[in-house]
Amino acid sequence: MKPFISVCTIFKNEEFFMKEFIESYLHIADEFILVDTGSTDKSIDIIKSFGIKPYYFKWINDFGKARTHSLSLANGTWICVADVDDRISKKNALEMKNYLQSCSSHGVISPYVNLNNFDWKNLPHNILSTHDRMVFFKNHLGIDYRGAIHENPMISIEENNYQLAHHHTPIYHLGYAEELLSKKTQRNKKIIEDLYDNGVKEPHIIYHYCNLHWGKSNTIYINLKEALKNSKLNRKYTLLESLCYWIYDYQKDNKHELASYLNELHSIKKSSKVLILFQAREAFDCHQVNIALSLYQSILEKISELSSRYKYEIHYRVIFLLAANNQLSKALFYADSFDEYLQIIDFFHLKVKLLTACNQFEKVTLLLKKLPSRISYLESNKLQELKLIAQHLNIVLDIK
Repeated sequence: MKPFISVCTIFKNEEFFMKEFIESYLHIADEFILVDTGSTDKSIDIIKSFGIKPYYFKWINDFGKARTHSLSLANGTWICVADVDDRISKKNALEMKNYLQSCSSHGVISPYVNLNNFDWKNLPHNILSTHDRMVFFKNHLGIDYRGAIHENPMISIEENNYQLAHHHTPIYHLGYAEELLSKKTQRNKKIIEDLYDNGVKEPHIIYHYCNLHWGKSNTIYINLKEALKNSKLNRKYTLLESLCYWIYDYQKDNKHELASYLNELHSIKKSSKVLILFQAREAFDCHQVNIALSLYQSILEKISELSSRYKYEIHYRVIFLLAANNQLSKALFYADSFDEYLQIIDFFHLKVKLLTACNQFEKVTLLLKKLPSRISYLESNKLQELKLIAQHLNIVLDIK
């Protein structure tokens, strides 16, 4: 009997995750296509213990080609693309399987939930971020994965004008757990730099290379512009975003080109998070407190989709604008959620002022005794404010 869903996975040395992965996906898989790219651990033994046949692909430093090879082996009506560190609950697996029975679209986009530890059964305290991803699609449509790293099927989806549905069933991803993140980041960094240094100048490689070396050279901006000329729609959007960020960070006077890229973004996606961010910045710079606050708060709903470079700006400005709007208690409540920012001198200053305005002097005293080492670099007027608060509370500041 022909399988309904084929779960396709590529892996190497995943004995730590393999058993739980298979147990998780047993509820949705009618066929497992598990493709080994060179394991030397017990991954294969674990697979065989479930009575599953492993497949092999000689590693050629290209995730896209390995992923596409796994699709070519699938016999199911539908394909589910998964990583060994992905998980799906039994309830969600059965719900998705039932949904696909009557789905007329070519593919299905689901929430892909990144977790900061391995505990995927006790949510939501450990959710790091969530974004949409096409995990399920019909077989035999010629869909393939492009990109030696951060491989993506969306270019082939766009080329064929395939229709995608959305479904609320989440997939949980453990690959961003703190125990793994550093190792995975270093692996990806090496692959990207090797590809770039060996002359691979495809738009997505340039994009990821530029992100690795952000701000180090103006050639990043030139490379991004060159990549934009040769990019398909799916890559074009992310490249336009990066160009807007670059201009804002390093070429603030280049307003004409920034406006041009923002208009192009708007033509692709009118509700772009980047557009909202730049509208919020403009309102903030023009001292339009209510407008800026509303825009920045709307970005908070999409903050997991933004580069980590801009998360501090958004959090800081929401707190600042709440305070400016005389919502002091709300601003302080929000600020209390981000103690990791206290080593940033502007945030430290803002937190002290909020506590003072709310008459929480004991907390002010405790905070001032934990001055960040770089506090002397604070703007002179803000530093003077801290000195006056400390003097009022009879605290001697240790400022070198």
